[in-house]
Amino acid sequence: MSRACTVLSKEQILVGGVVSVVDKEKCAACLSCVRICPYNVPVIDAEGAADIEIARCQGCGICASECPAQAISLQHFTSEQINAKSRALLETINGAQRPLRQHKPPEPPPSAR
Repeated sequence: MSRACTVLSKEQILVGGVVSVVDKEKCAACLSCVRICPYNVPVIDAEGAADIEIARCQGCGICASECPAQAISLQHFTSEQINAKSRALLETINGAQRPLRQHKPPEPPPSAR
């Protein structure tokens, strides 16, 4: 009970940095985010667009991955950032790989020749 009072007595509550945000200009109010969110956070607001309350958002990104209009993104994890990180990882992996040795199949035994 004392923990709840401590939280409720604050004027502001800081939340984690990874939350979903909606570009209301792109949102088609298709309800994909509302249906898929395991935390029941997205709602369709009075303007007819998805709204995500950042204090309730868990930052899982499921809504962002399911949005057909790509109107939802994870703050600090835009598509451009994820693509850049993926390219850098692939370049690192490809640069670290050495050419594979040519493997010769074993020669058949003399009796099979």
